[in-house]
Amino acid sequence: MLTLMAWLLGAGLAYADEDKERERRRDERRLSGLEARAKKFAASDASELSVFLQQESARVLERCRALLPSSSYRFDRMLEALDDLLDTRDDLQEAASPANSRRKEDDERRETAKRLERAYFRVQQADYFAKLSEDKHASEYIGFSRQLYQRARTAYDAQEYHRANHLASASSELVSVLENFAQSAVRKPEPPELK
Repeated sequence: MLTLMAWLLGAGLAYADEDKERERRRDERRLSGLEARAKKFAASDASELSVFLQQESARVLERCRALLPSSSYRFDRMLEALDDLLDTRDDLQEAASPANSRRKEDDERRETAKRLERAYFRVQQADYFAKLSEDKHASEYIGFSRQLYQRARTAYDAQEYHRANHLASASSELVSVLENFAQSAVRKPEPPELK
């Protein structure tokens, strides 16, 4: 009986080791995919925002690498932050491309108005996430998110709905980066107190 229990315990530990190894390989693949995506990006301009996104992508990629040996919640949040940064860059590239929508203008206007409203509320959350994250670049994320929202609103007013949609999305993505930083920084998941 004792031998059977020892064997079962050993088998359980072997399975746990296999699971950890599988998770490590999965995490490495996810990171490699995002790293390849980051390398494909070529800054289309030397604007302050493009330079910031390039530098932040490299910084977050390094943070991911530092957390890689063991799969963790912090690692997952950093991967999500990197993905959000890359999505921001994709949205900015898409905003610069010509619109090819076949939808009715009224439908596109309504959809864009909803996206802008969601982006507006996301921008309002940025200060909260910045405070929790304690990231040294948080104020830059807030500033660029607000700028992108304003550019989206200007494009909306000019009836450039395709551009407005993507700029609003980019604005929201920057706040999502801060949110992931904040979630990564929170030591224990306690809900905040309302004051």
